[in-house]
Amino acid sequence: MIKEKWKKFVLTALLGSLILWSGYYLLERVPAFQISKILIRGTEQCDPKDIEKFTNSTYNRCIFKIDLPNLYRKIKSIGWVKTVSVRRVLPNTLQINIQERVPFGIIRADQHYLVDNEGVVIAPIQDQKAWALPLITGIHEERLLASKRVNSPSLHSALEILKLMQDLKVKWLSEVLEISCENQENIVLYNKNRGREIRLGLNNLQEKVIYLQTIWDDIKTRVSGIEYIDLRYKNQIIVKPENHII
Repeated sequence: MIKEKWKKFVLTALLGSLILWSGYYLLERVPAFQISKILIRGTEQCDPKDIEKFTNSTYNRCIFKIDLPNLYRKIKSIGWVKTVSVRRVLPNTLQINIQERVPFGIIRADQHYLVDNEGVVIAPIQDQKAWALPLITGIHEERLLASKRVNSPSLHSALEILKLMQDLKVKWLSEVLEISCENQENIVLYNKNRGREIRLGLNNLQEKVIYLQTIWDDIKTRVSGIEYIDLRYKNQIIVKPENHII
């Protein structure tokens, strides 16, 4: 009796598997379910061709056989891509929605790279001047990889300063040409107004930026030319005019 029940169970399981396999095999060959359209949305800076090189092989394949997680991982490896969703739209369409990273600064390493506010490398660039972004120097990395976060404390201090200035709506933010991290104990801003140097150190950055914003107009009014402004010392600011000492 038990043998008979076991035989029936095995036969039922085999029949069910055969039906499923047959259905899947036939479904794969239904023209209506073969991919004929790929929609890519949300790309402004990212070149759609960088995405298409991963999606072109899906054309004329059964929509149910596409490995969506694998396709997701490949597209996510593109530096411009911050988030991506890949989904099937029946009967024959793949829809890819992209949210791009926003360039926040330019790192100078073995070449110039765009970086976002999280320290993730977006892409190498040829013409630094084409981007109205501050240059971040002193990051000693042999080679930076797109979509990878740079693990440099100095870089993240520089990005923190830029974020603070942006959040506080510092009106002279657009005048910052370079942020130097060469000295790991001292972050230095270079201003396009005659190369003015602003020494910030590494501690209490928010307080220093707020204080500098408060006194900025007064300094420019009272001192015609400035060699550097030094905010590294507690409860004091040092302003050195050009060509003479105060």
